[in-house]
Amino acid sequence: MRTGLCVRLSYHHVNPSGGNESFLLRYQPDGEPGGTCVLVDAGANADLDGILRPSDELAAICLTHAHLDHYQSIERCHSAGTAVYASEPTAAILDDVFDVAERDYDVSTSATTTDALHPIDGWTELTPGFSVHPIPAGHVPGAVGYLFRADDGDDTYHVFATGDFTDRRSGGYPSLDADALHDIDVLFLSVSTDDEFEENFTEGLGRALQRAHSGSRTLVATSGLVGVQVAYLLSATMAEFDRDVQIRVVGQVAKLWETLDYDRPGVESIPVFEDPTQCLGAGAITIAGPEIPHERSSGRLFEELEDDPSATVIQLIGSGESPLRSGQCTVHAYDVVNHPTRDTIDEVHNAVDPVHSVIVHRHQGAGEAYNDLGSIVWSPTDDEEYVLYDDGWQSPPWMDINRGFSEDGTQAQNMGHFAGDLLSELSLPGLDRHETVDLAAEGVDLERIEEILAQVDAYEREQPAEETPEQSAAANGGTSQPSPSHDAMKETEDTGSDEPDADERVEPQALVDTTHQGVDGVDPGIRAAIESGDVDPETVRSALETSQAYQRGDLEPADADTTPPEDGEEVPSEEKDDGDTTEADTDDTAEVEEDDDTTEAASDDSPEVDDDDTDDSGPVNEETNQGGGDNGRLELDRERSTPTADLTETSTEIELDPVAAAIATDAATDADEATVGEFVAIAVREYVEAVVKGTVDESTVPPTEALLKGDSGVESALSAIAQHDEAASSAEDIVGDAVAERITPGVETTVTVPEIDPYLDLLDTVATADRFAVDSSAGAVAVAIVRRSRRQ
Repeated sequence: MRTGLCVRLSYHHVNPSGGNESFLLRYQPDGEPGGTCVLVDAGANADLDGILRPSDELAAICLTHAHLDHYQSIERCHSAGTAVYASEPTAAILDDVFDVAERDYDVSTSATTTDALHPIDGWTELTPGFSVHPIPAGHVPGAVGYLFRADDGDDTYHVFATGDFTDRRSGGYPSLDADALHDIDVLFLSVSTDDEFEENFTEGLGRALQRAHSGSRTLVATSGLVGVQVAYLLSATMAEFDRDVQIRVVGQVAKLWETLDYDRPGVESIPVFEDPTQCLGAGAITIAGPEIPHERSSGRLFEELEDDPSATVIQLIGSGESPLRSGQCTVHAYDVVNHPTRDTIDEVHNAVDPVHSVIVHRHQGAGEAYNDLGSIVWSPTDDEEYVLYDDGWQSPPWMDINRGFSEDGTQAQNMGHFAGDLLSELSLPGLDRHETVDLAAEGVDLERIEEILAQVDAYEREQPAEETPEQSAAANGGTSQPSPSHDAMKETEDTGSDEPDADERVEPQALVDTTHQGVDGVDPGIRAAIESGDVDPETVRSALETSQAYQRGDLEPADADTTPPEDGEEVPSEEKDDGDTTEADTDDTAEVEEDDDTTEAASDDSPEVDDDDTDDSGPVNEETNQGGGDNGRLELDRERSTPTADLTETSTEIELDPVAAAIATDAATDADEATVGEFVAIAVREYVEAVVKGTVDESTVPPTEALLKGDSGVESALSAIAQHDEAASSAEDIVGDAVAERITPGVETTVTVPEIDPYLDLLDTVATADRFAVDSSAGAVAVAIVRRSRRQ
């Protein structure tokens, strides 16, 4: 057992009311009046007043990466003589990052602070006996964690702060290799998580490739460092699958690309542009920021594309902001926050095998969520000093003092510590970017990409010869028009709406008969597919696109190509379950923007915000029972206008089950939807998409039915009551009315829903299919309502 450590190690959380990713570590040799302190990150609301003592010295601020929520308070925390350390890539871009933060977020940084910035790549002494070493962490290009070494004679103790990390590479930069770390006494563990990154990121890349390959002018709107990674991986994907799609990085993404010295085949860098058309091209992918294209580079490019029905805009969002949904172009949105899964967090902890674990990057602490880790877990919610070591390892004040301690009061060491000071003898992981690209190591699902490209190839082989996208664009004044193949391939998740709040919500769309025998009918093939369970998602997407083009007047019935591709393609779920993510779905963002993307100063993306503060509540349970009673088919008042280019003029009154109506009213209020009907329309559309995708639990029943399920005695008693109650005709009525009154007193069950008619026919199909537990379209609507309310 180790003895003779004559130092005191303690820490403070410095922004528990903010992102709680920042902390102060104090190293105080025995007999010294003050300590040598180091601040790891300086996020929102980080404040050292009342934490630093007059006798303390703030030796360094260690920044893990260039995201706003990790440096936002650096000016407040920095003092003259304090060094600011970062990895070489992060240090290279910070000047630009700070300029953008000042312009867009009113976060100013003085010359004193910027002049104190020093890149480090090896052991760096903070004070005699106390040193720091950066460790690669994945997450974004250049991100690192920090390893601290406290020496005292023959004994050496190690503290490791992960920072935001992943077990995936990022833009070629190494991931966190926990197996390379040994002899760790204290682990400061960032617990921001995302279980869906790889799926969403792959779908976003695949969608961009698919649209560009079909001749679409394609814009990928994302933050600066993510944009760099996207370009890096798209180029490698082109090489892997022998494709030729031009990739253009624009504005701030281009500036970062050049500053970090990337050079990949097929990637053109345009840091400054005067005319948006010079950055766009039929069959090309343009990458620009910010991730919501309402301003700067991506905003200017979106203005060029929004009225082009053949164009595509893909938003890769890490900030938790609502995606932009307006325009005649196809719009997609994917949540991409490069954080580990909860399982990965457990694996890292077990590999490091620390004595103590301090939970960080969880707003107001993690409570008991990580008490199952095999170490002493610290997760306070204040900025008080907590002593880790003082003449022996200490336990948190709220724990049993004897837990993990021997009879003499000293901490029992784990077996890894008997190996000696391994970190002093072994080389640590290097920070350099890998020379070769490994798509799988970056989180790209190569099988899924291959499926998407194969589907594109299969469809194009069936098409007659046609003029090239460039010829089409030239003939139409530079705007590429939809080709037959593009019409069938293009997913119309979002089509135009010029209403004031169109960018705040998803507009419901309609499935209609692609044979144009009647714009209100459902394609018989789609109905048959749902009934049989043999659903071809591409058939549905083709029907959507072609029918909407028809209703807008872009196509005559005879012009529509109704032949779908043979190979199906999974419909991506662009909603993110709360899942294993920390509380406030707001990613560290303000990473790097720029000034103006004109010839004077190219401007770009929103300072990056990682979806760090997310919730560990686990995946959404779609089996929760939803729906209405046994009223059979929905009661409808179908007074509809003749279809016009403005599809929002079509609306239908439906009678909802009371519980479903109450849930929709309550959820619509929380979601700031314009109307309950709009909430219902979106819920139904998402439910139908999930049916097509095959992700709906077919055994799910409506909520009122679920309340009675499994208790025949209660149901029999209530049914007997209903026989003598004129206001209730069934047990479901009694339960439904009571529950609805508790959720939303006096709820209105008759709701006007826009653009739902074609979906009702599909819901009838779901209700009559044997494989679904719902037995009415009303029940299916209720299932859809509760499903969406839970996903919020």
